[in-house]
Amino acid sequence: TKPYGNILDFRQQQDSVDTAIALFSGESAGEKAREIWLVDKAPVVIQKLEDAVQKLDAFMKSQSLDCVPDAVPNLKGDAARAVFIERFKEVQRIKTQLDQYTDITAENAAAIQQILPKEHLLGFRGAYLETAQRLKTQQGKGTD
Repeated sequence: TKPYGNILDFRQQQDSVDTAIALFSGESAGEKAREIWLVDKAPVVIQKLEDAVQKLDAFMKSQSLDCVPDAVPNLKGDAARAVFIERFKEVQRIKTQLDQYTDITAENAAAIQQILPKEHLLGFRGAYLETAQRLKTQQGKGTD
């Protein structure tokens, strides 16, 4: 039992919910207002993760490297390292977003694991931190 308050069901009130979203978002355009308040469903975000991982893979292949964490130290030049950081940052951002979903099905979890195995994520995260620290140190030396 619920001692205080009311349980509300908004399923039959789509128009009112849309009006409230538009009002509180400060946006008059319906789709833009919905983006501010509502998150994409898990399969949509999983597709975004797959796209981001494919971009990372394409970048690594463009550098004649396999898309594995052990290959990151073999990137040639600061520009390539900066692109790796940018690409992996996007992968990590989307993965973090997915980690916050509470309604991930077993099928969705398997898809995520197939797209980005946990070992690869952790390995890339370590390589990302090392590479970012290295670039930061080099930039610090250059500005002194």
